Amino acid sequence: MLAGADERFAEVIALIEKARARGYQAVNTVLVGHSWELGAYISRKIATAEWVHLTWLKTKGRRLKKAV
Repeated sequence: MLAGADERFAEVIALIEKARARGYQAVNTVLVGHSWELGAYISRKIATAEWVHLTWLKTKGRRLKKAV
C-alpha cells in the first residue's frame, strides 16, 4: 500500500491506526457498560413492580393475538 515517499510515513500511519483501534475499543467499552446499566435499571423497575403492569399488558397482548 505504501510506495516510494509514503514509506517514510509508515510509522506515523501505524501510530494513527493504533490510536484509532484504541478509540474504537474505548467506545465499545462505554456502549457495553451503558447496555448493562440500562438492563439493570429495567430489571429493577420490573422487580419493584413499577413496570409490572407494562410487562403484563405486553404478555396479555401476545396471548390475545394468538387467540384471534
